Amino acid sequence: MAKLPALPWIRSGVTQGLSANASYRAFQQAAHADGLQGLRRQDYLRLYGETRSARGTTAQAVSAPRDVLPSSELINRRSTVNKSGYGSWVMVYQRNKGETEIIKSPWLIRSNELLTPMEAERRTGEAIAQNPYEYDRTLVGVGYIGTDQYVVGGA
Repeated sequence: MAKLPALPWIRSGVTQGLSANASYRAFQQAAHADGLQGLRRQDYLRLYGETRSARGTTAQAVSAPRDVLPSSELINRRSTVNKSGYGSWVMVYQRNKGETEIIKSPWLIRSNELLTPMEAERRTGEAIAQNPYEYDRTLVGVGYIGTDQYVVGGA
């Protein structure tokens, strides 16, 4: 049976200020109404908590010093089944050549060590410069928006 994607419901619930349980109930009702399978409660609640935490630290991360490692308050802990490490998030602003509309896209730079915002932005710039599919775009800017710490087995 197909599953209803949970992240749009989680993001919407956090934006609306719903409790995690109220958001989960609405998600499950929508899944069943569409004849789809939902998500386990514990998984939904964990993702909900991580999303709410990440949203709270983004504003602080944007104003953090560029050349200093992020403090523990700015690091979102995430559970993973893969290897542990860090993920530095940056927002990339580009536009197609000859156009004025800005295209925003988040980029994740994975590393084994914690990176400064400046280093994460530099690595993103390098990755974009080496990407053969970005040839028709002009890079307008890159801005650090947060760091995740990946912990195997749970946060």
